[in-house]
Amino acid sequence: MTRKEQLIAEYQGNERKITERCEVSLHAFIKHAWPIVEPREPFIDNWHIGAKAIHLEALYTGHLGRQNLVINEPPGMSKSLVVSVFFPAWIWTKQASFRFLCTSFGRSLSTRDNYRMQRLVESQWYRTRWPGIVIDPSMSQKTRFRNLAGGERIGMSFGSGIAGEHPNAKIIDDPMDTRKVPSDVDIQRAIDYYTSGLKPRGSALNAWTILLMQRIHQLDLTGYVLEHEREYWYHLCLPMRWEPNRMTVMPPLNWRDPREGQPGALLDPKRFPADQLNSKYAPGSW
Repeated sequence: MTRKEQLIAEYQGNERKITERCEVSLHAFIKHAWPIVEPREPFIDNWHIGAKAIHLEALYTGHLGRQNLVINEPPGMSKSLVVSVFFPAWIWTKQASFRFLCTSFGRSLSTRDNYRMQRLVESQWYRTRWPGIVIDPSMSQKTRFRNLAGGERIGMSFGSGIAGEHPNAKIIDDPMDTRKVPSDVDIQRAIDYYTSGLKPRGSALNAWTILLMQRIHQLDLTGYVLEHEREYWYHLCLPMRWEPNRMTVMPPLNWRDPREGQPGALLDPKRFPADQLNSKYAPGSW
């Protein structure tokens, strides 16, 4: 074997290992796929990304012990990328026919994440590893796209009409504009849309729901599902600063925040060091 052939064989072997690792671990998939989606932003790893990945994997495999997952996290922690972009693309490597219905408070945000995922799935990095995932050119739009195996990602604003949609999974990514103080009417409107419009979608397929949001009010949608539907939801709370009275540990994962015993410890000091945090992230505020 020539030196060139040896280098090619080593490269191919390394690529196979990366592919196998990515198929097993969502966290590894995120790490390796990151440059495709965010080429100008380096990947900054942290335990909170791994925590989300572990819970999302368990939700998909049925090992979470709940039908739905609520994740509360401050802004700027890559929650939309992890949950709304990388996670659906990862599932397609296992189950190409999976259908996602993704909502956000703004249509531009849901369209942005549709584009991000489609760009990832159509990248050379992804297609050389999972060549069976091919986007259907007749169903490639800003708000929805489909692969030839029947898998689909639909992106729409929270509150839009969804009649006729039958997803396997629903992702609610910040149902309300976090830049505004919500009124009682706003909060009730969001709850009504969830209970009457979104919740029944995909029930025949036993669809599960991910609610991903920054807490903005005690009675927001997170507050509603945890009060009225607690037995169906697993709650992953990742506050900016660790607060012992807000942490819960539930079976079957029994995951614990690694900051336990360190009151005030930051969620990701590499990304948001203490001297850069503004007053809204002071202890006790989130």
